[in-house]
Formats: sequence, C-alpha cells, structure tokens
Amino acid sequence: MNSNSVKKLIQAQFKAPSKVFSLLFSILLILAIPSTSAAFDLDPSDELSFNTPELHEGQYANVIQNGNYNNVALQQRGQLNRSVLNQFGTENLSRLTQSGRSNEVRMTQQGLENVFLADQRGIENSITSYQSGHANIIDIRQRGAKNNIDVNQYGDFNNVQISQRGHGLKASVTQYGSHQKASIRQGY
Repeated sequence: MNSNSVKKLIQAQFKAPSKVFSLLFSILLILAIPSTSAAFDLDPSDELSFNTPELHEGQYANVIQNGNYNNVALQQRGQLNRSVLNQFGTENLSRLTQSGRSNEVRMTQQGLENVFLADQRGIENSITSYQSGHANIIDIRQRGAKNNIDVNQYGDFNNVQISQRGHGLKASVTQYGSHQKASIRQGY
C-alpha cells in the first residue's frame, strides 16, 4: 500500500480534514515509507537535561547560567538539602554532590573559566562561595555535621582546596589578588 492509497482511505473516513487528521496522516505517512522509522515519547517525566538537578525528598536547587559553555552537574540525595548555583561568565564548570540532611550550598561564579567542585555529606553543613576573575578553582570536600565553609576569590588564577571532616568545623578563605593558593585540611 503506497502513501496515496493510505491518504485516500483516511480521507474517505474523515470528510473534512482537520489538524488531528493532518497529524495522523503525517505519522502514518512516515511509518508507511520503507526504511523510515519514528518513535514518540510523550512522557516528559523522565526527560533530564545535563544541567537539570536530581531532586529527592524535600530538595531545593536553583541553577541560573548566562554566557557560553556554562555547565552544572548537580546531585542531591537525602532530605532537605538546598543548592543555589549561579554562573554568569563563559566556560565555567560546577560539579556538586550533596547527601545527608539539611546541607546548603550557595555559589556564584562571574568570570571566565572558573571551576567549582564540592562534595558535601552529613547533616547541616554549609558552603558559601563567590568567584570572579579568570581561571579560579575551588575544590571542597566536607563530611560530618554543622561544618561551615566560606570562600571568596576575586582575582585571577587563584586556587582553594578545603577538606573538612568532623563536627562544628569552620573554614574561611579570602583571596583578592591573583595567582594565590590556599589549602585547608581539618578534623582528620
């Protein structure tokens, strides 16, 4: 059966063509042509883009990106974790993993090629970060309960590495110049 006979058969059953008819005809036409296939998934619940946060029970994530090549991969597991990530420059990268309960991350990157990496696990931990400038890196690993990290970098080519494991630990780094490095390791 060719596409013309399919069209005539359908038109005979439906006297006045409509938008539904046009859609059905198009689908049938595509399916009737040899070596052509079509698949339709009308369920958007399983559609996740690269920067769509994975949300579990009571999680909150707000991601805003402007510019070119911005990139976020966010994973939150547990309960009541909260993340707000903003990237405004180009070629920024963020990777965040949070698990546990009531953890919070706020991060803003405005310059070019800044990198923010965080892995936070536990209960009521918080990370607040701000980067501007060019090619700054923040790498954070935090485990435990009620730990707090606050990082600011405004210059270019700055690097911060923080690793905390324990209860009630606090770390704060401020770097306004360029080509500076800070490393903090607590509670091991």
